[in-house]
Amino acid sequence: MALLASWLLAAVLLCASADSGKPRVARRVPLQAPTRPPASHPRNPLNNPQHLASHATALNMPPSSNAPGYVAAAVQMSCVGAYDTAPSDNIADTLTAMEQRVAEAARSHAQIITFPEDILCWPALGGTRLSLRVYGETVPTVPSVASLGLDKSIVPCGDVSFHARPQLQRMSCAALKYNITVVFNIVDVQPCDATNDDINCPPDGAFQYDTAVAFRSDGALVAKYHKAHLFSGGTQFNVPPKDQLPVYFDTPFGVRFGLVVCFDIEFGSPFWQLWALGIRDFPLPTFWSNTPPTYTATMVQQAKSRVWGINLMAANVGGCGSIPASASAGGGIYSRGQLLNVSFEPSVPTVNQVLVAAVPALATLAPTSTQPTRPASANESLCFASPPSPPAPPLSSKSQQPFACRLPFMDAMCVRLSASFATDPDGSTATVTSDGVQCDALYTVANNGTLTNSTTTEYVLAAVNSSVHEPASGTLALQLCMVARCSTTQNDGPDGNNDQVVCAPTWTGTLAFQRLTVSGRFASSHEVLPMLAVGSAQLVEPERLAVTRNACNTTATFWQEQPSAESMEPLFSLGLLAFPRNNEARTR
Repeated sequence: MALLASWLLAAVLLCASADSGKPRVARRVPLQAPTRPPASHPRNPLNNPQHLASHATALNMPPSSNAPGYVAAAVQMSCVGAYDTAPSDNIADTLTAMEQRVAEAARSHAQIITFPEDILCWPALGGTRLSLRVYGETVPTVPSVASLGLDKSIVPCGDVSFHARPQLQRMSCAALKYNITVVFNIVDVQPCDATNDDINCPPDGAFQYDTAVAFRSDGALVAKYHKAHLFSGGTQFNVPPKDQLPVYFDTPFGVRFGLVVCFDIEFGSPFWQLWALGIRDFPLPTFWSNTPPTYTATMVQQAKSRVWGINLMAANVGGCGSIPASASAGGGIYSRGQLLNVSFEPSVPTVNQVLVAAVPALATLAPTSTQPTRPASANESLCFASPPSPPAPPLSSKSQQPFACRLPFMDAMCVRLSASFATDPDGSTATVTSDGVQCDALYTVANNGTLTNSTTTEYVLAAVNSSVHEPASGTLALQLCMVARCSTTQNDGPDGNNDQVVCAPTWTGTLAFQRLTVSGRFASSHEVLPMLAVGSAQLVEPERLAVTRNACNTTATFWQEQPSAESMEPLFSLGLLAFPRNNEARTR
């Protein structure tokens, strides 16, 4: 679960389908949901294998003659219902909206559709366990024989035993009616008996899990996965046992999908286990918390798809109650970092889209591939065996002195980028260190670009080496090197002595860098996500970001080759987010 509970708590403390043509491979997508041309149309990707093969060619991978790919849909959806409406009515209205989106995806010839996290239970988030329970249903255990062609699968559609479980029954019927695989999020309520042998049973007599379920196109329940890593979930949800096996399912169109939910994307399991099994396709229900200027949902999604070499279908919440879309929205469909159909517009209050794209088949890589694993020569102790090189001497301007700053959810050390040499052909440099994490930047700006020496609006290089504590998931160790616009306020130090600067949220870049390189010295066991956005947090094609990594150092370089400075895009942020794959500290 994302930050709805935190936003709700903050609010208390303060008073956190229109048709528009065929699916496109696009970097920026209009708010109207795209639809497919008629099935008989020669440009329909299902009737044009070359269309899918062209994706494979662009990604430097061999097209598969046996599995040319598939068509996927990812739903960006604002919350339906209201806090003061009966839970049964909220659920019914949301299910109706979801069914409409399934129908829309089917008209676009999608074979699988993914819905956002918490979209059915949002009015109860931040409340009590019992208030959440009325939004849940008991999801049965998926039979081990529930695979294609076998008759022991569970099909809630038409089954009288599921009449009191409308979420399962109606989504099963939608999958069956529209011949599409449906992945959605539900509160799985599993009764238990605290008076008997189950010593882990909660006192209120049931486990409550944040759960992703999958219905095959014949209406059969083929998978359920309990989210392993909760985000600010308090005690409403339970964390599943650590020995929970990775969950995946097969589809009639020959693709195996692995299940993860939202915050799981920043942990080693179950992602690594699924990848090691050869799975390269992931639906991702999410209710994200965007944290400008550090990163957004789409920035993390693209980076994960790129680093792991996977297909990712991210569905997200496009505004919910008092929470605007800018706080949570952003999703789409990615293939190895390529933007197949992605949308995020922070200025829009609500978002309702069905993003559809033709997804290429990916050749299964051996688990020993160096793409998501650390280099074989990496030695953890070498990265920090000795202190890193000290920062370069500060420039004459006082503004280039390192200073303590506050980013969303984390403390950092920052240095303002220099206005003195930014237009020098050889570039200007900056260095800053935080608790052993050394970050470097080399940059040039357009000829008419300027870096202000103001103390209120700056571009800074930030270094982070901290632990973010989440009540539900334990401590998440994070390291970060980032260049971003930082709108600052003073007098926010813990002792009130102007010893900390706060980088306030900002959605607009103001300075175009002609070339920018950010380097970070991280622990070799860390996964590193290179994230880049320009303008108002818009993604760019991965070819414009060159990334290299050795045992300890990761470098990302972004460049713009435009005929004039006016045509260059201002930087939102360029960052390297690192976290250990053994980030497994969890609490029950």
